[in-house]
Amino acid sequence: MKVLLKVATIAALLFLAVIPASSERMSVSHSMPSLARRAERIAIVEVIAIAPEGHAMVAQARVRETWKGSPGKELFFYASPSWPCDTSRAEVGWTLLLFLVRRPNYPSAFSIMSSGDGEFQIVKDDKDEFVVTGDMGPVETPTTEIVRPDGTKMEAIPVGTLREYVHDLLGSLDNK
Repeated sequence: MKVLLKVATIAALLFLAVIPASSERMSVSHSMPSLARRAERIAIVEVIAIAPEGHAMVAQARVRETWKGSPGKELFFYASPSWPCDTSRAEVGWTLLLFLVRRPNYPSAFSIMSSGDGEFQIVKDDKDEFVVTGDMGPVETPTTEIVRPDGTKMEAIPVGTLREYVHDLLGSLDNK
């Protein structure tokens, strides 16, 4: 029994040593090329409705801008987690920047890429709109600190700045 406990302890320590701490999470500057390359659609949307579909919630959204993929006035995406570590979610009234793909088993709606990491909320201040990036913003792009009504502080990038970054990124991906 002691040998089994020692083996389990060593295995757990090795597992924890390989998993990066949340503060060491890959930044968007490293994952953005992957998201952009693999996304079927990149769009800024406004969520107008959410309804159940089987065990999932599906959001209906009005498309404000399309950065990649087929332009259209509206799209549907899964707005609830598909597994425990999935952070996909949405609420009516939210404005989001989404990196989307279609799941073969669920053709009726898009899925947010990378288990929710392809979803960025957009907030407004008096004069501009910002994409909330937290600590995942491109390293070379300065962020602005936004304070929510509840007092929480968030790191964000102006929508125009991130739009230019993604368009440049997509252009460089096309040239490879």
